[in-house]
Amino acid sequence: RRKTVPFFSCYLFVRLDPAGALPGVRWTTGLRRIVSFGGEPAVVGDNIVALMKKRLAEMAESGYPRCDRFKPGERMRIRGGPLRDLEAIFDRALSSQDRAMVLVDLLGRWTRCEVDVSCLKKLH
Repeated sequence: RRKTVPFFSCYLFVRLDPAGALPGVRWTTGLRRIVSFGGEPAVVGDNIVALMKKRLAEMAESGYPRCDRFKPGERMRIRGGPLRDLEAIFDRALSSQDRAMVLVDLLGRWTRCEVDVSCLKKLH
């Protein structure tokens, strides 16, 4: 059974007049704090929100990368990012489900690294 989870956990994007509605938003269930800089609430431009909506819709249509197809101990190849082309061992899925913890042999020592699931390919 599929479960819907927030893509931005504990974040709430709102359009409001900060002078009038902000005090009421502070008491929203699940909200930890208001992201702010220099004491002023952070402003996310309409163009950025539109881009996020578009990308999330594209991801929903094509299918999100999921960790549940990997098992702990499986050998992987990392196909992107700064660890590209290194072999790794799958350790565990992280709560966001699009990130995973893998073990990589760096300088003769197994090191835990967090990577995007979309960068992992199972070795056979």
